[in-house]
Amino acid sequence: MTSATATSLLPDVAATVRVHRPSLRLLRYEPESGEQSGSPPPARPHAPAVAVTVDATDTAVVRRRAEQVLRLTFEVLDGRRPVAQLSGHLEPRALRYVRAAVAQRRAAQQPARMTSLHLDQPCAGVAEVAAVYRRGSRARALAARFERVPTAEPDDPRRWRCVTLRLL
Repeated sequence: MTSATATSLLPDVAATVRVHRPSLRLLRYEPESGEQSGSPPPARPHAPAVAVTVDATDTAVVRRRAEQVLRLTFEVLDGRRPVAQLSGHLEPRALRYVRAAVAQRRAAQQPARMTSLHLDQPCAGVAEVAAVYRRGSRARALAARFERVPTAEPDDPRRWRCVTLRLL
């Protein structure tokens, strides 16, 4: 058997297999004065691990709040709401990030829908959220950090505010 005959018996792999490779987009936004873009936050001194006790009702409140804020964010990213409606829910740094994402948005996209939300409270007053959302056949992830801010009313769900948001 010659080499020409051997290669003709093998299927054309490039024609039969279609590989989807994810692409990452870098969102450019203006950092606050004194904040460095792209650099990690300054290291905090290491503290020994302490068991964190979290109130179950507080967890339910922050979960509902995170779901509400992220749904609003998806509606803003889809163009169904103006960015200004997020100003009461996001810190200025996170709001600038959303504005940059809206500015880079492609036209005629299908609306995004959140398919899952995972919440963790690493310490008191902090909630870290990971969400998966779908836009058409594509699935994407979003990471957010919520922090409790002091308010006059302890039962007010607005006491949880989104301080950081990243689309992955």
